[in-house]
This record gives sequence, C-alpha cells and structure tokens, in this order.
Amino acid sequence: SRAAHFHHLANNFEAALDGYIRLEETADLPGLILDAVSGQMQCNFALKRYGLAIQSAQKLLTLDKLTQNLTTEAHITIARSGYELGNKELARKEYDETLKLSKNEMGAEAKYMLAQLEFENGKYDDCEKSIFALSEEFASYDYWVAKGFLLLSDVYVKKGNTFQAKQTLQSIIDNYEGQDLVMIAREKLGAITETN
Repeated sequence: SRAAHFHHLANNFEAALDGYIRLEETADLPGLILDAVSGQMQCNFALKRYGLAIQSAQKLLTLDKLTQNLTTEAHITIARSGYELGNKELARKEYDETLKLSKNEMGAEAKYMLAQLEFENGKYDDCEKSIFALSEEFASYDYWVAKGFLLLSDVYVKKGNTFQAKQTLQSIIDNYEGQDLVMIAREKLGAITETN
C-alpha cells in the first residue's frame, strides 16, 4: 500500500498501478480495497487508458463505505474517459451525475463540460444559458468560469455576434489572473479581429 502511494505521489503511474493491482489481490480490509481500486482508476486515467479507468471507476462504485468525494471522483472519471473515447452520451450522463453530487470544483468542471457538449451539438442557446448558470453557481472557481466565457465567445461567433465575442474575450484578458487562459483569449480575439 505504501509503495503504491509513494509511486503515485511521484507520478510514477505504471509502478503505482502494479502496486494497486497487487494490493487489491491481497487486501482483506475494505479500506485497503477502496485504496487499491481508486488508485487503479486514477493511474489508468493518468496513463490515458480510458477503458480501464472506466472499468475501475465502475468497480469502485460497487464497493461499500464509499465516501461522497470518491463517488463523485468515480463519476467524473467515467465522464472524462467517455469524452476522451468519443462516447459523448456516456460523458453527458456521467457529468450530469457529477453535477448532482458536487458543488465543488468537480461540479464546476462538470457544468462546463455539459456546456461544451451542448456547443458541440450546435445547441448554442442552451450552451449560453449553461455558461451563465456556471458563472452564478460556481463563481468561486475562476478557472472554470473563465473557460466558460472562452466558450461563450465561440457561441457569439457562431451566432454572428462578433462585437459581443470581442467584449467577452477582452473581459477575460482584463480580469482573469491565469496566463494560460489569457493567452487563449488573446489568440481568439486576434483571430476575430483579423476576419472582421
């Protein structure tokens, strides 16, 4: 158990995964089995083995004494993995489930990803409503709110409202602290300005 945790903390996911698999085979205490299965889920996801991450998450959801946080993490792992595998319906269903369970950062991510799926399906009005709901319900999660507004600028472009798209991007540039999303906002703003 300790070796698996040690490798996990060091981002050595292959070695950690081996440890968690061995731990699951030998453990008889429910807490250790929970650790083993949740560790496998996290490592498989980190290694981009999305099918195995889904299997581990589904197995985790069948175990007793599962905390609210682990339940939420299992659902969001299935959602993220489903999205990566192109299974949008599974992703939508599991992001919905995550949103019911969580009002923390996993909930903010789920709300954002549901808006992203609406955008990908061409449901621009629904997407716009979801982004405003995200900014109200999860206002303290700046990263996800800013990502939501980046997506909102794309909605405005799709609707032909480039003025509003530019204003939205400028507000991210002026008000958001994280340089990663500010850079994306600048690139999007530059692209809109060039074409209009």
